[in-house]
Amino acid sequence: MHVRGQFELSAAKGTSCGRSQYVKKAVAAIYEDFDESYAELPLFLVALKDADPTTVTQLKCDNRGFKHCKPVISINAMHLYGKYKGKLLIAMVTDANNEVYSIAFAVVEKLKNLEWRAASANQVRKFEATLELIPNVKLVAHRNLVAENKQKWTLAHDGGRQYEAMTTNLSECFNGVLKGARSLPITAMVRFTFFKVNSYFDARRNLTLDQLEAGQEWCKYAMDEFKKNQMKAKDHMVTQMCAQAWLYQVDTPGNPLSNGGGQHTHRVDLWGMTCTYGKWEASKIPCSHIIAICAKYKHDAHQLLILAIA
Repeated sequence: MHVRGQFELSAAKGTSCGRSQYVKKAVAAIYEDFDESYAELPLFLVALKDADPTTVTQLKCDNRGFKHCKPVISINAMHLYGKYKGKLLIAMVTDANNEVYSIAFAVVEKLKNLEWRAASANQVRKFEATLELIPNVKLVAHRNLVAENKQKWTLAHDGGRQYEAMTTNLSECFNGVLKGARSLPITAMVRFTFFKVNSYFDARRNLTLDQLEAGQEWCKYAMDEFKKNQMKAKDHMVTQMCAQAWLYQVDTPGNPLSNGGGQHTHRVDLWGMTCTYGKWEASKIPCSHIIAICAKYKHDAHQLLILAIA
């Protein structure tokens, strides 16, 4: 078996290391040399701006799309397999329809491993133990991290502001999209990422415009969850505890199909926008207990959805 063309290699005789070198040479021939690619990257960014003067190729904070997403950023590191063994960091969020929205990419050195471990530690003890190791690797990085507000960059100190995001699955899923770019030179990787992300934004924008034109007020994900909770609310029993303060108690019936499940009591404060069930605060979509109260006492549950995400 032979790979024919400019490079010819016998798969039966070549070692793993030898095959790797041939692959790198083939990639360099198709795209460009790994070293030359870093020099070419600024030219590619200039070309993007020449093709479309509205394109921004410098680091810039643009929250026009992000302001409509859940304020939880998932960051994941993806190993690069080219000549330079850095990492591609991907920052992702989810929009109102619970779909992926990419906001930033960065290529970093391996020295960032400890910083990443510190940020993703979910226990204070593990966070502090990892933070103490960073000065041994890079003292300046440790000083910069200590100077930052821990609530803004560490899982262990974020106060539970996760919007039900307990894993980095949303950025992990984008890893698969970019998997084919990991072995490419830097400019080819940036080019691939740019056009892939642009295609996602274009498709998402067109879908949203179609839904708005059809008179759809809320995104599909929010309405599906709302309707599901409406069905659950039909069996709830609501007791008004204080009309002036909008305090209520909601009792749910037992479920014979769930081994004794159900038969719970939850307390709801509509003014404070809290429910002991916890789902309303986490997802910002009225849970079945909220909907049951609104149905009985003629409150607008849709308005509560607006207030929760405001």
